Amino acid sequence: MATHAPTLLVFFDGACGLCNGFVDFLVARDPEGALRFASLQGQTAASYPTLPAVDSVIVDDGTRLLVRSDAAIAAIAQLGGAWSAVRVLQVVPRAIRDSCLRLHRAEPAPVERAAFELQGTERTRAVVVPAVRARWFRLRSEN
Repeated sequence: MATHAPTLLVFFDGACGLCNGFVDFLVARDPEGALRFASLQGQTAASYPTLPAVDSVIVDDGTRLLVRSDAAIAAIAQLGGAWSAVRVLQVVPRAIRDSCLRLHRAEPAPVERAAFELQGTERTRAVVVPAVRARWFRLRSEN
């Protein structure tokens, strides 16, 4: 009898293009639905009092919170099969792995930042395709 790994909850920065691309990557390779997703700007993240204040990916595996590269490795490994080999990257020191993730985080241009402030909006993932909607983690009160 095969055992299934527990479902992981993947928090991501909805204002980050790389994070949104990472979610798209995971969804496309996770037909079993082993991953659930929630934006760091949403109510689910706000309900986690111990969620680290980082603008990156965070994974809740049910027993602990993993951040940045540890979270990315856990989420990719959860896909199973050949993707599990990604765990070999854990031999690379965390500081080096995490610095690679930080390279993409450039401050938004002043014009872009001002536009968001004037509009009173946040740069978040706006469109959730129907195939992914069922895998979007929601608080019970939101259902």
